[in-house]
Amino acid sequence: MLRFSSSAQKREQGFTLLEVLLGIAIAAFVFAALTGLLVLLLQSRERNAVVAEVEQQGEYALALVLQEARNADAFLLPVSGQTATSLSVDVEDASLDPLRFYVEEGVLKMQEGTGDSVALTNDRVTVSSLSVRNLAADSSPGTVRVSFELEYVSSSDVQSYAYTSTFAGSATLR
Repeated sequence: MLRFSSSAQKREQGFTLLEVLLGIAIAAFVFAALTGLLVLLLQSRERNAVVAEVEQQGEYALALVLQEARNADAFLLPVSGQTATSLSVDVEDASLDPLRFYVEEGVLKMQEGTGDSVALTNDRVTVSSLSVRNLAADSSPGTVRVSFELEYVSSSDVQSYAYTSTFAGSATLR
């Protein structure tokens, strides 16, 4: 006896062309969304690293300048009531006199006496507009206000990596 199978009874295993195309489209959409999310996460990470770099260097440099100013015997430059682009202080150790803080080629530097200068910032930031104002009256122990601006030096032309911050503080002689 011969059996004939009808097409209604027999179903082929596999996917239709429409099902395959729909699956590919869904997979492509999910892949594109995940790729976009990954790009955003990487950009955010880079922006956070830029901000951290500028903030850490600025806080370190400002803290060092203010600490040395507090520990100084006297302010040599700027004189009382004046503003200058550098700070020069008289320190207890005569071999280190004067102690100077200044900006050279976008780098904040410290120089003790006639010795070599030491960079307080690295090449990933540039320092601009260092301003030191001596706020002291003639009879007071002496107070200076130090401010400077740090800008991130980006190796990329992407604007999201541009970051600038201003740091300021005051120190009074002890």
